Amino acid sequence: MSVDPSLISHIYFVGLGNMGNPMAANLIRAGYQLTVYDLFAEKASNLVALGATLAPSLALGIADNQIIFVSLPGPKEVREVMLGDSGLLKLARPGTIIIDSSTSSVDLVRELVAFAATRSLDFLEAPVTNAVDFAALGRLSIFVGGDAQIFAQCQPVFDVLGEKIFYVGQPGNGATIKLLTNLLWFVSAAAIGEGLMLGAKAGIPVETVWAAIKSSAGNSWVAEHDVPSIFAGHY
Repeated sequence: MSVDPSLISHIYFVGLGNMGNPMAANLIRAGYQLTVYDLFAEKASNLVALGATLAPSLALGIADNQIIFVSLPGPKEVREVMLGDSGLLKLARPGTIIIDSSTSSVDLVRELVAFAATRSLDFLEAPVTNAVDFAALGRLSIFVGGDAQIFAQCQPVFDVLGEKIFYVGQPGNGATIKLLTNLLWFVSAAAIGEGLMLGAKAGIPVETVWAAIKSSAGNSWVAEHDVPSIFAGHY
């Protein structure tokens, strides 16, 4: 039987990259006791300063944490961390809730859910969207797939991390929606880049083109978020 939500206090957070680090920091600030792990231990320095415990290895961080929260670059890393020789799904104690916020594949999500069930583990996929600055502010959108009762138990945790939490039903639905949002984001970003370039080639200052776009029907969340990075040289 999984933990009572009112008793959730200890979380093992694996993966402290651009998204994982600020997410973990927000959980610490919200009062959760965190054990953290990353292949590059220096990524945990700010979290340790906030009160987290740094695990010396992936396996040694599991202990009695009620939730294991994972934030990794992609399916390859998720598979290794979950199912490798020291995989989380192989070593976690029965009743532990596994939450994977990585951008993953539908097939892998369903494979992990099935494997978790054989070990009496509860598994939620919870891919996130928006960007690093939104992660730091606790304003992510989160797409949670899995058992509805387990989702309800973990709602307080998600509320710390995100502004908009969507329960999307069966495992794999979250990955599908996340990939769709990425597709739309990248198409929009490419179109914005092309538009700025066309304006520049027509002899119009890029700043003027951008000012006009912002005041037109061609503006968008992606434009507002990404174009400043172009002017800052971060692209």
